Amino acid sequence: MKNTLIGLLILVTLLASAAVFVFFTRPRQDRLDELMSSVAEEPAKLPELITFLDTEIAKSPEDFSLRSVRASVYSENGRPADALNDVEILVSQHPDNLNLAFIRCTLREKVGGPPREQHLDCYRDYLVRYEKIAAKPKDADPDYIVAALMAQLPEAEDLRRAYLSRLGDSEDDRRMRDLITNFRPEHLTGQ
Repeated sequence: MKNTLIGLLILVTLLASAAVFVFFTRPRQDRLDELMSSVAEEPAKLPELITFLDTEIAKSPEDFSLRSVRASVYSENGRPADALNDVEILVSQHPDNLNLAFIRCTLREKVGGPPREQHLDCYRDYLVRYEKIAAKPKDADPDYIVAALMAQLPEAEDLRRAYLSRLGDSEDDRRMRDLITNFRPEHLTGQ
């Protein structure tokens, strides 16, 4: 479930970001759609999808959309280290993309590895970038709230309360209220 949620977060965030980039050529997109559908119905076809993505990325290493999709596929299928490799490349290509910076931190947490302090530094770096780049107030952005909680900022709980107070009664707001109200760092780390 955690892999699916992180994968879904990656896919939605990255595809939303990809809207500003040139998307796939039609034949390539058709083939990708076909493979994605077949994997959804028959998970054993995952290697074929990954091979297709690998081949297309080798032809177009700067293609944001292809690498985004592969990162999402990796994450959804229990391969967070592979997803992180793609996201690291995307962050290096698009350093002002806050969504990528946030996803990188969540994947680093999921993968584990370096000391916890380095993971905290990733969230702190995201928060600094956010304050330089973002147009909306930090207490209005759930990613900022999660990063503040993960980085253990003293004002994180105040930011959480401010964010929650802005939510209405729509289904999306109820989902976000549940997510932010119940969020704990171990949700990302799996501990």
